[in-house]
Amino acid sequence: MDDLGAFFRKHTYVVIHDFLSELECRELLSEIDQCKKTVDLIKVKQSSVTSRKNFLTFNGEDVEENIPAATKLYVRVNEVVNQLSGKDYAPLENKQIGLSINVTPSGGTFSWHHDRHEITGILYLNEVESGGELEFFPDNRILLKSNRGLARKWLQLGFDALALARSMITRRKVIVTPKPGVLCIMVGTRCTHRVRSVIGNRDRVCMIFAYDAPGKDFSKELTTDYYGYK
Repeated sequence: MDDLGAFFRKHTYVVIHDFLSELECRELLSEIDQCKKTVDLIKVKQSSVTSRKNFLTFNGEDVEENIPAATKLYVRVNEVVNQLSGKDYAPLENKQIGLSINVTPSGGTFSWHHDRHEITGILYLNEVESGGELEFFPDNRILLKSNRGLARKWLQLGFDALALARSMITRRKVIVTPKPGVLCIMVGTRCTHRVRSVIGNRDRVCMIFAYDAPGKDFSKELTTDYYGYK
């Protein structure tokens, strides 16, 4: 863990292989399959100049009530995050953003973006036939302060576009292939990342854990554009 922590603090990400066993992943997948029969998954589909999203998700209390192991994993990953970073991060008070399960079918994708919360954990539960890789440029973002105002928001988008274009030419991408039990932890506000289109008949299933400074406000009023609201 000391070596992983040093790597994380230097590069703003780390990939932990075999965080869960294949058996644990199969048990979670079975629970998720059962949950899909009773819970209405949120269909996220958007195509615009700046964003492309196509996947299904459910989150918050829907996850807690139907996938009990997810809540324990949220706490367990939090402990790992704090060991790696040497800081005191906490689960988000807004559970809909803090804990979610994404199901990406064939053709599904999530274009280049940053996360609103500082730390993101992505736990993969299965493999797909092809595609579905997470790819990102670590710590390549110039993050402006108070970038939620209209003018600052557009200025931030401009900086982000320039940083991504520069990184495409000058930097090497990190690529994480979905495999059961693989956990990727990143500073989501600073790592520009996307999910490649899934190919084949097998859904890509992963758990998403979000963390930030204790007490930071992620209320629905301030996050109305979050894709996971019903």
